[in-house]
Amino acid sequence: MLNEDQDWVISGMSGRFPESENLDIFWENLIQGKDMISENNRMRNFKHFEIPGRMGNIPFIEKFDASFFGVPGRRANTMDPKIRISLEVAFEAIVDAGLNPTSLDGARVGVFMTTTGNEAMDTWLRSKENASGNYVTGCYQSMLANRISYAFNFKGPSCVFDSACSASFSALQYAMLALKSGLCYCWWCQYKHFTIDYTVIV
Repeated sequence: MLNEDQDWVISGMSGRFPESENLDIFWENLIQGKDMISENNRMRNFKHFEIPGRMGNIPFIEKFDASFFGVPGRRANTMDPKIRISLEVAFEAIVDAGLNPTSLDGARVGVFMTTTGNEAMDTWLRSKENASGNYVTGCYQSMLANRISYAFNFKGPSCVFDSACSASFSALQYAMLALKSGLCYCWWCQYKHFTIDYTVIV
């Protein structure tokens, strides 16, 4: 259990950003003054011209090494891209912290994540080809944190927060409370938001 006067340490980071598949590329793009927001003419098809025609695109969301994370191929095909990316960046953040992910097997590591909407499930349920029981573990928003806890065998709290724009602060607050109370001795906290189905914002 932590005392009030003890310091907090952020030891590892990772992320996906527009035109940047990791933090190093994101930093280089910032240094070079690169415009990471690109044109998206598909938005114009909805005839809502008040919507900006430019947006940030996350590269390679369709790529995922399912076997590396122990996810069956058929389940990976119906897994929410947010979960796939979350698994990748969780692994990268652990390595960035100077740790071997296997050293945390069975450890009291907490996972605190955020969510907004569930476009992936809506998309898969509209597809007869892809509609199956796999979407339950692949698209339910509660699984955002649980898939990480399961993949790395973390034994700490595993929670998902949906409080709109304040979700990241909610997750961070509860992560700090869990650490202070001794429920976990380290934690992974993540915020993400991206749009798969453009009609959601129209």
